[in-house]
Amino acid sequence: MRLRKSYIGLIVLAALFGLLGLYNYVIQPMLLEKFIRGAEQPPEVISAEAARTEQRIAAITAVGSVQAINGVDVAAEVGGVVREIAFASGQAVAKGAVILRLDTTSEEADIRLYQATLKNAQQNLDRAVSLVGKGFVSQANVDNAIAARDQAQAQLQRARADLQKKVIRAPFAGRLGIRQVDLGQYVSPGTAIVTLQAVDPIYVTFFVPEQKLRALRGGQKIEARTDAAPGRVFGGTITSIDARIDEATRNIRVQATLPNPDGALTPGMFVNVAAIGQSVESVVTVPETAISYSLYGDSVFVLTPLANQMSEKPAGQIHAVERRTVTPGEVEGGRVAIVSGLRAGELVATAGLIKLRDGGKAVISNRIPLTPTPDKLPNY
Repeated sequence: MRLRKSYIGLIVLAALFGLLGLYNYVIQPMLLEKFIRGAEQPPEVISAEAARTEQRIAAITAVGSVQAINGVDVAAEVGGVVREIAFASGQAVAKGAVILRLDTTSEEADIRLYQATLKNAQQNLDRAVSLVGKGFVSQANVDNAIAARDQAQAQLQRARADLQKKVIRAPFAGRLGIRQVDLGQYVSPGTAIVTLQAVDPIYVTFFVPEQKLRALRGGQKIEARTDAAPGRVFGGTITSIDARIDEATRNIRVQATLPNPDGALTPGMFVNVAAIGQSVESVVTVPETAISYSLYGDSVFVLTPLANQMSEKPAGQIHAVERRTVTPGEVEGGRVAIVSGLRAGELVATAGLIKLRDGGKAVISNRIPLTPTPDKLPNY
């Protein structure tokens, strides 16, 4: 009997320890996880700004490329050995300036030979003309003398032309690139010597969708911006609109001419172009930092004060967060025009977007500016 009671006591004790272990290692973690998941997340601290209405001049924007009005690879027309290089890389040259001279020993000898031949032919002709009147020679001899003189003149002209081909000159005024030949090098016909680009004025070529063709015209003002010259705006005018639309892209090619006295625009450079229109339109704008760009659609986080948190000052209020899809438009002065999806006056998050989620909560704090002042920029 006592042994049976001992067994029962051990079983009861084991059951108690089992229940205690079940609570500590299974039930309690489950309850804790449920409590944590059910607990309300604290609001995120972010910066925000109200969308506002701006008056903007209607413009057509595009991506363009800078092209030289005249641009060639200066090449040798005939072969020869380089005897003189008359330029420095990057030098500005006038039209007709000597760029390079090839060896002209053979051509100079040919000129002297044909000059002597021409002199002899002219003397023979003069002699035949004086004798034909006296009946000592026939008219046929005079005609042969004239032909010999003309042939000698042609040979001399060809020799002089060959000599000129050995002197390579700039076909137009512009800026030279980097030299591609060396002194004493043999160059074959067609060998590129240096690039020559006429850069003032200069072309900017860009493509515009066919739907906007009616908004373009010759003489229309354009503005070009490039990352190579931050903050600078290059003005110009549209000088040519292509006669046909590309069937593959349904875009039309447009060319504008811009003054470029300091050479800040270089052929091949990427530029953002805006063709300025005539009308002024009202647009809703937000800072560029407010836009979340995605393959699935661009969006902003709209903030709405909670009903039980309404007050006159938005700072410190708790706001409900709504992720809203929008259609962004043109960017100007760091602000993006919103074509659809947002109204003027609505609050949008401008910093701390990575912390936000649709349906979450946020508190606005605009103490940290979006653009740091120079004295607060980090030192590297």
